[in-house]
Amino acid sequence: MSDNISKVTNIAKVAIAGIGVIACLFLFFGPNINTDTKDVIDAFRDGATMNFAVYFFIAIFLLCVALVFFFFGTQLVSNPKKTLMSIIGIVVAFIVFFVIYLIGSADSETTLGLTTKGVSASSSAVNLTTAGIWTVLLSLIAAVGVIIAGMVRKLLNR
Repeated sequence: MSDNISKVTNIAKVAIAGIGVIACLFLFFGPNINTDTKDVIDAFRDGATMNFAVYFFIAIFLLCVALVFFFFGTQLVSNPKKTLMSIIGIVVAFIVFFVIYLIGSADSETTLGLTTKGVSASSSAVNLTTAGIWTVLLSLIAAVGVIIAGMVRKLLNR
């Protein structure tokens, strides 16, 4: 029975990956934004290939979110202490991210030099990116701190 489930999941993985590759090819072979006219680009944006790629991405994203909740649900039943610690870690990272986001960033398109390169980014995008980078940086610093503290604790216990 488990051998059949393994075969089905492998077939499903290959099928989903194949559909994803086809959706990407639809986007890659779309209009060239630098040379094609606005009408051609608008027709592509409103067309079936773009809609297929977008809705496929949304479906995969929602499936991943559902699987994460399923994983946490099953782990909560089988190993509640470790699962709660993981959930607390995710919530803390979420809070840190939004605190940093609400603080904002002094960076802008001009201070980052984006305007000279012809790149446009809203202040919200700059703030979100800055908050994400700082959240990851603080997480890495905390991880290194925990590793060093564990090594020191191990040395002191000897």
